[in-house]
Amino acid sequence: MKKLKTLKNIKDKTVLVRVDFNVPLKGRKVLDDFKIEAALPTINYLLKQKAKVVLISHFGRPEGIDRSLSLKPVVNSLEKLLKRKVEFITDYLKVEDSGAKLILLENIRFNKEEQKGSKKFAKELADLGDYFVFESFASSHRNDSSVYYLPDYLPTYIGYRFEHELQNLDLRKSKGGVAVMGGAKISTKVQLIKKLLPQVDYLIVGGALANNFLKALDLPIGKSLYEPEMVDMCQKLLNKKILLPIDVVVESRNKRIIKPVAEVKNYDKILDIGPITIEYYSDIIKGAKTIIWNGPMGVFERVGYEKGSYAVAMAIASAKAKTIVGGGETLAIIKHLNLHKYYNFISTGGGAMLQYLESKQLPILKKLNNK
Repeated sequence: MKKLKTLKNIKDKTVLVRVDFNVPLKGRKVLDDFKIEAALPTINYLLKQKAKVVLISHFGRPEGIDRSLSLKPVVNSLEKLLKRKVEFITDYLKVEDSGAKLILLENIRFNKEEQKGSKKFAKELADLGDYFVFESFASSHRNDSSVYYLPDYLPTYIGYRFEHELQNLDLRKSKGGVAVMGGAKISTKVQLIKKLLPQVDYLIVGGALANNFLKALDLPIGKSLYEPEMVDMCQKLLNKKILLPIDVVVESRNKRIIKPVAEVKNYDKILDIGPITIEYYSDIIKGAKTIIWNGPMGVFERVGYEKGSYAVAMAIASAKAKTIVGGGETLAIIKHLNLHKYYNFISTGGGAMLQYLESKQLPILKKLNNK
């Protein structure tokens, strides 16, 4: 892989940069600019080299042109962070006519060819520039045109953030590890759990992920979310390293009740871990040397069911350990609690982080390694 610092003599050259500005919005306001900030070192380097910089990103999952999923609100955040003008272009074919030094293209997924992995579309994009910089770690597990195929047509370099992600997600030298896994679907994380179990001392499980393991132990989960087809797999994975909730917070006939797991009724729905479990998990986290965290401990978006996720976030932030965290819901918790500075590394990727931790492979890596 060619590193960004080796890309020189690019004055007046056009550099296409695939970033990930798929950020949370409320109306027209960016709620969390973490992903935008992560790309700034790469953007600033290219601007200092006096290149023309064209930023390419997706936003959401539009089906054709959908103005509610426009990237235009990102312009204000980007301009404030960079302290310079950003030209917003809705038609990528007009890039060559622009004299601006910094351009943000409209949501690339407005073009239906993007997610089809169209080589023709990738070539059309490549014709706009002289070089390509890949900076979108969060999209690196996808085969979209601007991610996977664009490097086929231009000299390609990796951005500072992408390089930083790969360095920090290398766990081969980590010891005294604790993995904290939560969220809704265990099917997306079971392979990573298999991979991590031999490497960590404990694997703490919360959210709907835990329900699958509780079900595998024939413990009651009532009306709680789980994946029936994954229960057998969870049964095979069960061992003393996997830590499960002792008590839970349930929605029981429209009431919020804390119960030991064994007392969950068939009309209950588990929505958070309970106070005894919080204390148990926090003690384990406190003694860790390395912590990997992905996913909430419950339905933290609902009032009354956020305490487990917030307590675990605080415990990890205060631990004397190397901390690696990532995932969209994880980032939302961190943002809400304003804890960014208390973690060693926050990945910009969710699915990409999980895939890389699981296999050390991403679709684009083989291609970049050969360039």
